[in-house]
Amino acid sequence: MKDKKRQIRTRKNWLRVYQELGSVSKAALRCGVARSTMHRWINRYNEEGETGLSDKSKRPKTLSNSKVSSEIEALILDIRSKKKWGAQRISIHLLRNKVKLSPMTVWRVLSNNQVKPIVKRRKKSDDKRYSKEVPGERVQLDVTKLRSRAILIYSYR
Repeated sequence: MKDKKRQIRTRKNWLRVYQELGSVSKAALRCGVARSTMHRWINRYNEEGETGLSDKSKRPKTLSNSKVSSEIEALILDIRSKKKWGAQRISIHLLRNKVKLSPMTVWRVLSNNQVKPIVKRRKKSDDKRYSKEVPGERVQLDVTKLRSRAILIYSYR
């Protein structure tokens, strides 16, 4: 928020310098900006007033080449409802049908339509507890001599 106010204040100072000097070139030189920049802020101030001195959004208003048409979107949603596949499998299925979309694009379509993710529950395996009556029942101890040294070898059954 402070940065926006600071930018507006700086641009007001540029306009004040321009009004004092009466020359765009001299004002741009004194303020350390390009003449085209100075012209832009002067024109915006004349058209919109002080609100024109704030930054405008650089986000595009429309996307010219959207990959996903309404037919493809309906196809993705249809495949999801029938087959219960994720974005990766849907993308591969579409690729086989000559529609090239990345899994991220498919995921974005599903996300925009509030399709809930598939949750696969895994069955817990029944673990066997290891318990023996005699401790160390499965351990075997062997003694071997190598070069007049005794070596103990443990092995488990």
